[in-house]
Amino acid sequence: MKRSLFRISAIIFSFSALLFFSACGPTAQQREEQRIEDSLRLDQERRELLERTGRMIDSVRPAPADSPQ
Repeated sequence: MKRSLFRISAIIFSFSALLFFSACGPTAQQREEQRIEDSLRLDQERRELLERTGRMIDSVRPAPADSPQ
């Protein structure tokens, strides 16, 4: 009898905890908005890195000779 009460209590507790944690998470709309924001931010960071890389390459590239030899 005690074991069955314990099992029922454990199941109820587990189900309640599952409902609680799922209710605390972001909604589908919030997740989609966050995904879009992250994508835009990553794209901007990628562009900045490409620009910096281009500047670094240009700074180490030798200057072209003024007159061909």
